[in-house]
Amino acid sequence: MTRKLIIMIGFILINVMLVAQDQEEKRRNWIVPRFINTQYAGGIGNYIIGAGYFLNKSQSLRLIIQYGFTPKYKTNKNLHTSTISFKVLPVKYKPKENISLMPVVGIAVSRVFADGPGTFTRLPSYYPDGYYAPNAFRFHLNLGGVFQYDLQRNSCVRALEFYILTTTNDLYAKYFIKYKPIKLTDIFSMALGVNINF
Repeated sequence: MTRKLIIMIGFILINVMLVAQDQEEKRRNWIVPRFINTQYAGGIGNYIIGAGYFLNKSQSLRLIIQYGFTPKYKTNKNLHTSTISFKVLPVKYKPKENISLMPVVGIAVSRVFADGPGTFTRLPSYYPDGYYAPNAFRFHLNLGGVFQYDLQRNSCVRALEFYILTTTNDLYAKYFIKYKPIKLTDIFSMALGVNINF
């Protein structure tokens, strides 16, 4: 099931690239993503793929839809995560004509699905109140930086972006506030990713 899903998503992403190659900038269909995304880690799965949209002309506002997969050898069961994130890149520094450096701030909401029981939106009745926090939905805060390398304007791929994020979520923030032994550094994780811009 998981293998078929990954193959199907791969075909969709290849199709998106081919469609994007054939269309001119001004006639682009709004539903066609402006970039594809791959990411490693970051609290929304071990291996993540997705697609995103630029919400303004300067490309500083972005909406990204992602699918994350964590195999059961990392946890006790396979985990599938769907995420919608909104990112802001407020400033662009250009040390060279085809290179840009940008800070990034983002928020996201994710939904986790597990192969088997153990993921829930409401605490099951067989647990005492407060025993576990519901773990299916998470709200995330992301901070990081993006390195963008611009390619030729007439090529299919217009730019490659490499990014690093530090991320936390609402549950970890709650633990930090509630339990004194937990340090600020304990609630953050890192993510590495690549965007291929059309």
